[in-house]
Amino acid sequence: VGCHCLLFFQHGVPPRFVEMWARKSSAPCVHPVVELSATLQLGESVPREWRFEAGELQRGVPVSKLFAGLGRVIRTRAAELTVAQQQDLFSVSRNVARFDIFISHVCRSPGFKKYVTLVLDQLAFPAFVTALVVSLGLFAFEVWCQPLPRSSLNPSFSCWELIGGVIAAWVACVFGHVFCRHTHCFFDCASISQSDPELKAAGITQIPAFLRASREVVVLWDETYFTRLWCVYEIAVAQSVGGIRMRILPMNVYALSAVIHALMCVTALIMAVAGVPWWPRTIRFIFLGSPFFSLHAYAGRKLTDIQSKLQEQFDRFDVRTAAISVESDREILLNSIEEQYHSLDAFNNSVRTTLKSASMRSLTGQRAMLPYKLLMWENLMNVHYYLSNATHSLFLCGPLHRQAIVAMFAMTMSFCVYPGLCAAAMELGKRFTVGTRPVGARAAFAYLGVGVLVGPLSFVYYYLATMLPELINSGETSGSGAKDWLAVLVAALVNGAAFAAA
Repeated sequence: VGCHCLLFFQHGVPPRFVEMWARKSSAPCVHPVVELSATLQLGESVPREWRFEAGELQRGVPVSKLFAGLGRVIRTRAAELTVAQQQDLFSVSRNVARFDIFISHVCRSPGFKKYVTLVLDQLAFPAFVTALVVSLGLFAFEVWCQPLPRSSLNPSFSCWELIGGVIAAWVACVFGHVFCRHTHCFFDCASISQSDPELKAAGITQIPAFLRASREVVVLWDETYFTRLWCVYEIAVAQSVGGIRMRILPMNVYALSAVIHALMCVTALIMAVAGVPWWPRTIRFIFLGSPFFSLHAYAGRKLTDIQSKLQEQFDRFDVRTAAISVESDREILLNSIEEQYHSLDAFNNSVRTTLKSASMRSLTGQRAMLPYKLLMWENLMNVHYYLSNATHSLFLCGPLHRQAIVAMFAMTMSFCVYPGLCAAAMELGKRFTVGTRPVGARAAFAYLGVGVLVGPLSFVYYYLATMLPELINSGETSGSGAKDWLAVLVAALVNGAAFAAA
């Protein structure tokens, strides 16, 4: 026994792997140490998969640490770090039984753009709800307690609901990750050791197991994604495993959505504080909304270009010429691919057919070109702007039926009509710029044309949902004997039709 133990430690095999080795051995083994002694020669290296337990390799990064410091981990490029810094980066991860999200990305892509994309994907909806709660709380305080101070430039308008809601949303996006300690992500540079070559190689070989242990795969897409061997390998393995949800997030489009959101919030804040009483309501609806719909038209064209680029990259993909940041990883990946797919040509065929179909379905398999929660994030200021406007004495002291009409309009406009108009602008932007360059003069005029076309539709809806019922109630239509309930009924029918259409 002492001799066997000596051989055991001379080979560097931990005791926990004796039974593992015995189970993998094709021949029955009564004394695994004896069998191991006969199998390994003194000085022979031990297979690396015997050196590490699964728990040592399967490490996830909590969202609370992944998003900390404005995405410090996400923005880090591990290849540019010292060994000590790489060890600190690896210490951010912890042993996990499952991954909630497997994040697939190009290491050289802009880190802050990755951070913004992931924050909008994971925290935009909680931030929206937080902002709504804060804004409703401020509105209730002003209605039932006392009015808050107002701007001398616009004394009839309380800007606190708008300011409070926007600030609450931004704070939730920047600091909301602290409540996500139990959501774990696979993020390669932190989940796989970058300082220990053997541990890194063992982690790479376990990528298929990591994917099987993931609930979903999130792809941070840019124009170089499907030219990178690592990236294609990851989603190809995920597709081969089956049953794993895959979502493709175009980073440029998400960054543009963040810009649109910021511009809309700044515009609303300026209107709330300074006020534009000399502007007719029609001009405000058309000329303040049209530029943002033009930006959505541009986003629609960008998404169309992304889909075309994806198809081209899939059709031209060849695993032998795919780019990779660290050449020493290429042999490991190619060996793993041949082991799973039996040949590199079979892998190429799988990428060009099965993986291509699944990826395009992930990107295009929804009614709108962007998910609803992202459109609502862009539209965040509308809800709070209407709440601020509702503190006006003409609304609070007005008749109940008018309050009901305005409330229905505000809810439908915020949650239904405006997101629908944004989706329509994106679709028109895609169609009106066919055959043109996305940043050329013709395309720019097309984007502006879409904005001018879609912008007035918001005023048309405003007229149908609020002004028409008011006309009915005041007796200025042919049915001059209409009662209050008829005006509310007309408003309910118009808003209901808008919900049904969306």
